[in-house]
Amino acid sequence: MDGFDQPLDFIPPIVELLYLENIKYQLTPDSIPETVEFLYLLDGFDQPLDFIPPTVIHLYLENINYQLTPDSIPETVSQLYLLDGFDQPLNFIPPTVKGLHLYNIKYQLIPGSIPNHMDYILFDNGFSQRFTKGIIPDSINDISLGDVVYPLEPDSISNPDQKKIIYFPDYIHPKL
Repeated sequence: MDGFDQPLDFIPPIVELLYLENIKYQLTPDSIPETVEFLYLLDGFDQPLDFIPPTVIHLYLENINYQLTPDSIPETVSQLYLLDGFDQPLNFIPPTVKGLHLYNIKYQLIPGSIPNHMDYILFDNGFSQRFTKGIIPDSINDISLGDVVYPLEPDSISNPDQKKIIYFPDYIHPKL
């Protein structure tokens, strides 16, 4: 729906998954059916996120233009997916988000970038940053690794023997 400039009232109230790009029509809280649980905001999306219904649990953000703030994400979102090209600091993530999925994001992570309130984190889909000490908060005990460019290094996480680390089949590096 890139460049679309009409109300979304044609979307039937059975839709659970919705993709939006840089639509021109100004979205309001009743723009999207309350059946949507999976919402993708893709390349160029540039509107406040106050239109997201409380049924959305999984929020996918690509390289959106709208500058996110700590109150941008609804409290109902528990799974946040930062897709290829995402290029904003992660200080907007509310404590209600428990799962963070990082793909090949542009934003360069530094120690402290990832909030420490996550239950688990997943790196996949060509994640291309080195796992340096402090990138993964000590408080995260569940770590999943898929298609990543660089291996998880022994000194990049504290107490690796006390973490649950899941390696997907496309993780091609040595395991800890």
